[in-house]
Amino acid sequence: MKLEHIGYNVAEPQKLMDWWCANLGFKQVHPAFIVDSTGQMAIEFYNNPAAPVPDWAAMSPLAMHIAFPSDDVDAEARRLVAAGATLLETVHKEDFDMVMLRDPFGMAIQFVRRGKSILL
Repeated sequence: MKLEHIGYNVAEPQKLMDWWCANLGFKQVHPAFIVDSTGQMAIEFYNNPAAPVPDWAAMSPLAMHIAFPSDDVDAEARRLVAAGATLLETVHKEDFDMVMLRDPFGMAIQFVRRGKSILL
């Protein structure tokens, strides 16, 4: 099985996708889909009034976040805060660095540096 996409019902999908494309290196490939820099993973941001839009900003980032690997999590945090994100948490341990942020639309974003990647 290969993961194709994860979908999120959001209030302003186009504005959110524009920000992610400008600041996280995504590319919009469909009215509701953006793909990462590898072109192998898509995220669907849409607005469907048939379901409630969760209050992403009120949700704990421990309940839902989207994570990216990074060699310098602090530099990513500074860059994204300058672009309108909010810094929530910073952790530095041996072989592990992490920052948790919220994009301007309330979505939790994590940057992580691990001594050994969890990806195959």
